[in-house]
Amino acid sequence: MSRGARLWRAVCLFALLAPFLGTGRAEAVAAPIRMYVFAGQSNMVGYSAMTAKLATVDAKLTAPVRNVRFWGPVEDYPGRWTTLQAPTELTQPASHSGFGPELSAAAALAGRHPNAEIAVVKLARNGTNIGFDWRPGNVLGLYPQLVQRVRLAKHLLESQSHTAVEIAGFFWMQGESESVVKYGAGRYAQDLATFITSMRADLAAPDMPFVIGRIPDLKHISPLYRYSDQVRGSQAEVAASVPRTYIVSTDGLARDPSSPIHFDTRGIVDLGRRFAANRRIPV
Repeated sequence: MSRGARLWRAVCLFALLAPFLGTGRAEAVAAPIRMYVFAGQSNMVGYSAMTAKLATVDAKLTAPVRNVRFWGPVEDYPGRWTTLQAPTELTQPASHSGFGPELSAAAALAGRHPNAEIAVVKLARNGTNIGFDWRPGNVLGLYPQLVQRVRLAKHLLESQSHTAVEIAGFFWMQGESESVVKYGAGRYAQDLATFITSMRADLAAPDMPFVIGRIPDLKHISPLYRYSDQVRGSQAEVAASVPRTYIVSTDGLARDPSSPIHFDTRGIVDLGRRFAANRRIPV
């Protein structure tokens, strides 16, 4: 066989085998960006937290958290991603320069894997209840707003980063409103379980971990909150019965002396750290 014929045979053989040959190098696949959702009422807002006092609690939290994106930054109806930095709330906190537990929670989560990028989406409203304001199916409530916000933020982040986004955790701080009303307290377990199941379905995240911040024992603060024990019990019941649902104690967190139902700056920072301390939340 001539040299030319041998060369031609080799070329044809390579062409036949090429689809079955590896390149010898593993192609790098970008890890998904993990997104965390924060929602609830005034202690999720951070009603009594003050950005001006952050330096006395943890000076590091005054700087931008470089590898955490935040959907906001502070508007009630945000339309862009930015780097997470306090303040994250302007209209609802008493100081009009506040933040919620998302600040310290995200910083702690990011610190566990400093080379990974994470994202935070938040929607919280003072004085809201789960039976109406956050009820799935209430087209005038906050539930559809939150679903729409998360979907839009996720879509834009995937488009901008060219990286898949995984909804990796949901943090919930709410229940004080139901502590005032017997009917709401009596329905809380059912309403919360429905909220969790519906949210996982609507966000297409069936395995999404859900972390509940258990409300404090408020009846010792004011007789107005006479049903707080019932709400606390319902929260524990849901954490025990709904898969991948966990509870975080808020007992002992520092409170605002002028508004004892609310955690102060240090209390909100510590709440976020308690949220992030749950090792079943992926980062």
